[in-house]
Amino acid sequence: MTDCVPCPGPMILIVAPGAGLGHLTRACAISIELAALGRPHRIVTPSPLAEGMARLTGCPIDFIPRAHWGTDLPDYSAALEPGLVVLDTFPWGIEGEWRGCTRFRFALLARRLLVQPYLRKIGSSWMGSSPQLSRVMIAEPLSRDHFEALAGSCPRNARRAQIVSLSAPIRFPLASPPGLLPASPVLSHPPGGAEVGSDVPSCHWPAQIGGAQAGQAVSGMGRVWKPPAIPGGLLDRLHTEHITLVVHSGPRSEIDQLLEIAQREAEKRSIVVITPRPDERLEVPSYDYFPASLLFPLAFRVVTGGGYNSVAELSGWPWKWASRGFPRYFDDQAGRLRRASSDPWWHGQSWPPRQPGRAGDLVHAHPSPGGCPASGDVGDGSHERLWSAGASQAARQLVVWARTGECLR
Repeated sequence: MTDCVPCPGPMILIVAPGAGLGHLTRACAISIELAALGRPHRIVTPSPLAEGMARLTGCPIDFIPRAHWGTDLPDYSAALEPGLVVLDTFPWGIEGEWRGCTRFRFALLARRLLVQPYLRKIGSSWMGSSPQLSRVMIAEPLSRDHFEALAGSCPRNARRAQIVSLSAPIRFPLASPPGLLPASPVLSHPPGGAEVGSDVPSCHWPAQIGGAQAGQAVSGMGRVWKPPAIPGGLLDRLHTEHITLVVHSGPRSEIDQLLEIAQREAEKRSIVVITPRPDERLEVPSYDYFPASLLFPLAFRVVTGGGYNSVAELSGWPWKWASRGFPRYFDDQAGRLRRASSDPWWHGQSWPPRQPGRAGDLVHAHPSPGGCPASGDVGDGSHERLWSAGASQAARQLVVWARTGECLR
């Protein structure tokens, strides 16, 4: 008699359309949770940081250069034959590349979106009956016009099954204690000195930079994710000085603006920049380290932009966080920061700011006005589970949608 082998379920394809780290970081956070559930999935992205992220995280990532994104994506998706395509932020793709596509079952991960600029970009009106809006996962509090457009796209009696709100932000997972693990490559320096993604031509997708063929089930990677060691010089300074971190993956001009904020607030404290592209021309030290969130408990202050991931990761430490919303064509960073300053969804219900070991000691050395929460039992994994609650909920809901199309109860 042959033992029954559980079916891993349909392939889930997560589309991370941006050229930086934002969409890709969220995709990898969900990927790690899907891997822990043993569910087959892949990520596809035009980000030049794809290879570094695949190498660092173990996530199955395929790379299609931006110049070939719109032309190669349909053939790539057809070859993969996913049971569910997950679109981050843009209902019909960042360039409208999914417009009119009815071949796949879709789910939309809804981040804040400036709706009218987006519709002008893709040259279309809101397509309320499209399959891309048949399953919507709300990943943060949305603007009124954005939410009403989403809600108006499905029958009132079906909204509960089609629109799901996450109970917490999607954050890249923690692993601790930091600084005590073997060194791993960082995002900006792939093996052999090649430019990130340069050896992955679009005609050779799947790129295999995540170590698996398209369509192959990937499981267990969520159990082996380990962060790189914090560089020794940086770790020593974080333990002995009051360091202000400037954390940003954007252009040098924006880093300079964040440095101005840090310099006004730092007084005599030291400033360090964390970015995928360290720059020796900066007046302060710069490091490539991911995920930067592992450094936050050790820092005295942290200065960031107003992107989703920065707000998600720093909402637990409001007393040490300063930020600036940068203008984006599609993302309302200023609106997100206004909402995050008062909405308990961001900072009140899922992440007590604590960290085991020496990092936790530093948090207690610089408490919030109301004091730090009790640290609880260190080492029981509860802080990691709380931190990853949003990504875990998202992964479990995507598995249900991929199998049945129904809402997770």
